[in-house]
Amino acid sequence: MYDLHSDRWSNISPLNFARDGPGVVSLNNSIYAAGGYNGKDYKVVERFDPRVGIWERVPNMEQSRSYGATAVADGKIFCFGGRQKDKKVVFVEFYDPRASKWDSLDDLDTEKSDARAVSIDNTIYLLGGLDKDDRPLDDVQSYDPLTREWMQLPNLTTKRRLMAVASVG
Repeated sequence: MYDLHSDRWSNISPLNFARDGPGVVSLNNSIYAAGGYNGKDYKVVERFDPRVGIWERVPNMEQSRSYGATAVADGKIFCFGGRQKDKKVVFVEFYDPRASKWDSLDDLDTEKSDARAVSIDNTIYLLGGLDKDDRPLDDVQSYDPLTREWMQLPNLTTKRRLMAVASVG
């Protein structure tokens, strides 16, 4: 963990469940790791509070998945698609930390993994990924968690998967 004030790196406790491809987000001064793969796909979700210094379990997702796209909007964690047993999935669900529970939303239009999501002003943008045949995608969609509506946006200039995304401002 990097501390901006001391300009130092330090070791922290490891996840309780070692895995590849979890969705990782920051919400309410904690880091969440949702799902992932280590010989099987997990629905396990863990939260790291840097003030306490340990990972703790929170309720599992409803569906196991790895390599899903994850973002925070409206104070909730949203997970889109991913992989399950080497197949791409369409599942969409969200975690409400106030209620401490996951709920399902309408599925994606098509199977998708390895996409990335970023939230700007409570709108989530879902970018790229792999389709059910492992072909890279260039599509971009926005999702409004308040109205639960999707909008197709202009495609990326290049097909991409597992890219880094961030918002500024």
